[in-house]
Amino acid sequence: MITLEKWHQWMHLYCQANAFMPRSLKRDLSSNPDFMEHFRQRFEWVLQAQPITAKEWEDRNDTSFDEDAEVHEHLQQIYDFMFRDGPHP
Repeated sequence: MITLEKWHQWMHLYCQANAFMPRSLKRDLSSNPDFMEHFRQRFEWVLQAQPITAKEWEDRNDTSFDEDAEVHEHLQQIYDFMFRDGPHP
């Protein structure tokens, strides 16, 4: 599994306020199935453990949420889009 820091780096590149590109993230990860699986596993851990606060997400990605629960909902939408064929968040 990749580190939480590495996961944050990828999320910052593709899912920050000034560059929200989950389609590109999905495409780029799919080019390396092993890394995609490690990324998915870390993402699932993030969704389950919920270690990310609204403040931390804003500091790292320039996207503001009032509540931690809103960040987790946003992340779930991104996960569903990437790994469950959900709608674009």
